Amino acid sequence: MKKLMNALKSGRYFNFLIFPDQGAGVRFRVSRALVFFLLGVSSLGLVMLVLFIASLAEMTYKAFLAESLLDENQRLRSYNARVLEMERELGDYRDLATRVAQLAGVEKVSFERGPRLDMGMVLSQDALVQAEGKVPFLPSDESQQPIEGEGRIPYGLPLDGWISKEFIQDPKALGGPHPGIDIAAPEGREVKVTAPGVVRLAGWDDYYGNLIVVEHQNGYETYYGHNSKLVASVGEEVKRGQVIALSGNTGRSTAPHLHYEIRKDGESLNPRDYLGIKNEEQ
Repeated sequence: MKKLMNALKSGRYFNFLIFPDQGAGVRFRVSRALVFFLLGVSSLGLVMLVLFIASLAEMTYKAFLAESLLDENQRLRSYNARVLEMERELGDYRDLATRVAQLAGVEKVSFERGPRLDMGMVLSQDALVQAEGKVPFLPSDESQQPIEGEGRIPYGLPLDGWISKEFIQDPKALGGPHPGIDIAAPEGREVKVTAPGVVRLAGWDDYYGNLIVVEHQNGYETYYGHNSKLVASVGEEVKRGQVIALSGNTGRSTAPHLHYEIRKDGESLNPRDYLGIKNEEQ
């Protein structure tokens, strides 16, 4: 090896001789500078090839990591959505617990949740004040006295409680139409008439149980069903806010509540539209 290196350094040219299988051989020589140049270029190319392969491997690895991060991000998004859904469900369970506690006669159950003006909201004066920012005239508010000659259009609440079933008009809805709203409340709560009028019916109905119907002498009628006791009697004139019954669980009922209907010329109306502020035209 040492002799070879010395020969490479001492000669100015390299002689090459090629002997084919047949015919005369071919002889040529190449300068030492060209040989070293070619060796240098080859070495540089080899280094660049190695660097390219290393860079390609690094980019492949980074692409793999990026894809893994995207998958992990998607899983975190799904997890976050599930957590939000669980929070909502927890809120619904708390509302249900409060509702059940109220039906059981527990007066105060606090979960530090504000009122919600939707199905399941506690219908009380404070709730409507916070939700709408104004004070509604409520028959359950004893500070409000009936005004002589006031309008006979029903408005406000017949009692404080929870809406457990909404007004439904669609005959194809599950369970069929529901011509009023159900307000869940413990048995024995005072049911107050929502407009002055005359008691047209006070008695038993197979569906409504102990039922009172008040005719307001302007095409409007209000129905109060499933009562435990009837206080007003047929033919009696009643004023807005007057107690006409006590809430109960009679007739086709699975839990204590008041079924409340408003009808105009025989057509059922959504009582939700009559729970707010007194209309100036009434």
